[in-house]
Amino acid sequence: MITFGTGRSIEQFEGRIKFVRAKEGESFRDLAQQLEMTHGMIARWNDMDKNSTLKAGQVIYIQPKRNAAKSAKVHTGATGETLWDVSQKYGVKLARLSKFNGLPEDTRLSEGQQVLLRKAKK
Repeated sequence: MITFGTGRSIEQFEGRIKFVRAKEGESFRDLAQQLEMTHGMIARWNDMDKNSTLKAGQVIYIQPKRNAAKSAKVHTGATGETLWDVSQKYGVKLARLSKFNGLPEDTRLSEGQQVLLRKAKK
């Protein structure tokens, strides 16, 4: 973990993708200013609108997510979970999860629904 002079800790998911945890009332603009990045870029890496409201403790990737999960191959859905939630949990691009599973990006998962985190082997 790296800590900036602003007291902001930067963590790494599976040693591959850097992220921060949003603070209460924080926006992409706030993060971008602290990290010397553009807010649009950070929002895009998180498959969110650049004007989205962030929640305290929310994982915000500060570099692009990957095309597939490193360690896990499948995620089992929970009630109320979305494909975007899975994307953030494993650091996998939402568009890739959508493609791997033949699901729209705004899909709400059902309890026990299996979501591929990597391209299926033929």
